[in-house]
Amino acid sequence: MQPEAVEGAGSKPVDGAAKEQMERLTVLVEETKHLKSENSEIKEAIEAAKLAIQSRIDRKNAENMTLTADNKELEDLKEELSELIEKRQQLKMRAKQEGNEAVAEELQELRAQRAGLVERMQMLAPREPPPRVQPGQDAKDSDED
Repeated sequence: MQPEAVEGAGSKPVDGAAKEQMERLTVLVEETKHLKSENSEIKEAIEAAKLAIQSRIDRKNAENMTLTADNKELEDLKEELSELIEKRQQLKMRAKQEGNEAVAEELQELRAQRAGLVERMQMLAPREPPPRVQPGQDAKDSDED
């Protein structure tokens, strides 16, 4: 709604109060445009923030799922290791009674199982994350050394 230079009823010129109202209307229209533009910018910033937050939540959820799976795997390894220790103790007791030669093959098998468990545990060990860099910066230029 653009105010125009209006003449009053008939051919009378617009009086001072009407002119003042028209100027005020012009100012208000400009202020409305400015506020609408500002409102639009704020809405865009809010949407960008929502997307960033959702992205961070998604990353954290993925990280939690990985940690939960790793925790389950560690619990399983712990249980297997306990069983392995128990078997080894039983074999040592048998070795005292029957001699080392009688259980040597079984002890060797337990050692191989232990090596497999150690390898699986090492795969789950925390790894150092790569250094964070700013976009456009090489990893070798990173300040986080």
